[in-house]
Amino acid sequence: MQNDRTYRTLLLETLTAFSDVCRQAGIRWWLAFGSAIGAVRHGGMIPWDDDVDVMMPRADYERFLRLQVPGYEILSLSCSADDLPFGYAKFLHRGTTLIEQRRYPRPLGVFIDVFPLDAAGPDPEAFRCAYRGALRDYVRSFRLHFWDEWCSDLFHGRWHAVFAAVKDLLLYRPRKASLRRRVLALDRRAAEVSGAGGVAGALGSGASGASGMAGVSGSGAAGALDTVGVSGVDKDAAVSGGPESSGKTQPSRLAIWSTNSEYRGITFPAQWFSETVLVPFEGLQAPLPVGNDALLTLLYGDYMTLPPVSEQRSFHHHWFLDLTRGPL
Repeated sequence: MQNDRTYRTLLLETLTAFSDVCRQAGIRWWLAFGSAIGAVRHGGMIPWDDDVDVMMPRADYERFLRLQVPGYEILSLSCSADDLPFGYAKFLHRGTTLIEQRRYPRPLGVFIDVFPLDAAGPDPEAFRCAYRGALRDYVRSFRLHFWDEWCSDLFHGRWHAVFAAVKDLLLYRPRKASLRRRVLALDRRAAEVSGAGGVAGALGSGASGASGMAGVSGSGAAGALDTVGVSGVDKDAAVSGGPESSGKTQPSRLAIWSTNSEYRGITFPAQWFSETVLVPFEGLQAPLPVGNDALLTLLYGDYMTLPPVSEQRSFHHHWFLDLTRGPL
């Protein structure tokens, strides 16, 4: 129980640091998924939840990936040589160690999940299927298998699991490099469709300004950039106008491609994100899009009604957790 309280304290500390960094850099973001439900229904985290999800426009996401924050790490497939089983970014507390599953042993830390919000593009269903297949195949190319699992599967006749492991080792692992390139190419394509270029393209294009972030003025953001040790910030971009001032045609519908859930590729009107409202969240004032109610209803239906007690549990993995020190 004490460990749970310490974990939540560190998670909220990480969220506070993330919020401060985004404010200083003029980066827009909103609570997402279960965190957005928690904000509206509970005034904070869902009591049985153990993570925080946020989303941000792709142009802001690309700038976010370039930041360097003392005591924290921004980890994403496009900015790391490591094999990662997710297509979004994580904002990690470097004073902690967390490994979600032993088959994906890259040490993380207490983290915030950060999802890019992309333009839906001309054929969202085709892109959704392509992205889902590419990420699935890439993850299969490096996930680990263990003798105890093999023996258990063989003993109990779980042939599907046995054949899947063999397929991973013989079909996917030799193609790991090309499968990784395929995922990164699709991510760059999503960025290009959104007008942001991707980390391999024009990183600064479409940078959205502090004027687009709730409660932060342009001049205030420029001053804040000089007060803390956040590096990688383009101060001119941070106080410039957002995409609205760039003269580019704005998308009418948006999507989140990188989530591992069934919500990948569901499209929604861009006007739901035209303004930001602030709501209480565990002692913070956290941003939600103005269309949050419509968005959560689209994703979850009657989200204000509590689920059955049997479903009030976390579905996330913490195979290894050390809240006192970071990875060696």
